[in-house]
Amino acid sequence: MTVTVLQAMSGAKLTPANGTSITTAKTAISFVDLDQFGNLMASQYNYALWTSTVPAGATSPQFRHRGQRRRRAEFGTFSHGGNYTLTAWSTMPNGQTYYASTAINVVTVASSIVVSTPSPEMQTGTTQRFSAQEFDEFGNLISPQPNFTWTCSGGGTITSSGAYTAGSTAGNITVSAKYGSLTTVVSFSVGPNFLGLQDTKLAALVKSLDADGSISRQDAMQLLQSTVAGGTLSAVDLTDLKTIDFDAAQLNMPDYVRVLTGDIVNGSAANALYQGQTLGNLKAGSTATQMNELIGKWFLGADHPTLCNTSLVYKTVFRLVVPAHAVAS
Repeated sequence: MTVTVLQAMSGAKLTPANGTSITTAKTAISFVDLDQFGNLMASQYNYALWTSTVPAGATSPQFRHRGQRRRRAEFGTFSHGGNYTLTAWSTMPNGQTYYASTAINVVTVASSIVVSTPSPEMQTGTTQRFSAQEFDEFGNLISPQPNFTWTCSGGGTITSSGAYTAGSTAGNITVSAKYGSLTTVVSFSVGPNFLGLQDTKLAALVKSLDADGSISRQDAMQLLQSTVAGGTLSAVDLTDLKTIDFDAAQLNMPDYVRVLTGDIVNGSAANALYQGQTLGNLKAGSTATQMNELIGKWFLGADHPTLCNTSLVYKTVFRLVVPAHAVAS
């Protein structure tokens, strides 16, 4: 006697298996109908697949196909790490429905490092701080961010926090940020300082003040005063100030401003005295007081002649200093 055992649907299976951890944004998903022996049913019925739970801040994964359809593999694309629960159901012709669920842990994995810098071009001797961020396979920021290892090649130095200081020679530089097996390299150029100035801070200030297309009278005074901010004038800054005056045309400095600046940095016989007191020409080691008096003399007109009549004093009238008769108090 021959006995034929007919298949009878008794369950369904959803893969990946419950508790599976994945480290990719895209994974294969399948849902199959099983008979009473745990084998695939010869006829697979229509089914639907959806996400019943998602981690906080995440959206439901995107499936290649949606709605009810005949049996076929699917792909789920996730946008965030965390625990997801996928649920599917299959309906037989007689209306009987079978459900299956699976919990998937999507593990975030560091996949890329993005390095940013304030400027793609630097000047010799200047410093710029680089920053790096690590992202997972979904393009989301890793939290907490790691401590990157910074290196550079081509010249200069870089600190453990990403502060790069260019050397004294212009050239092409690379900076690398590394963590674990990931490394990102950025390239940029280091050029000579503005006008070839030796003092990098002064060069940066000149470039900044010249951003509007010219060095004005007020700009020139600011440049002069900046060189004695530390108390005295260095030989390097004196040379740089002479270079600025020499390149006045390149800076679109008005001619009268160039002349006034030159009288200070290049010297003048008139610098011997200031308001009847000894002053002298600018030199390495000149004090901030001397610089301010020279600025007062040439830019502000403060070196008025010495009065030889004791009955006269200087008095400001409509912003002009003029001699007037002294008034007894």
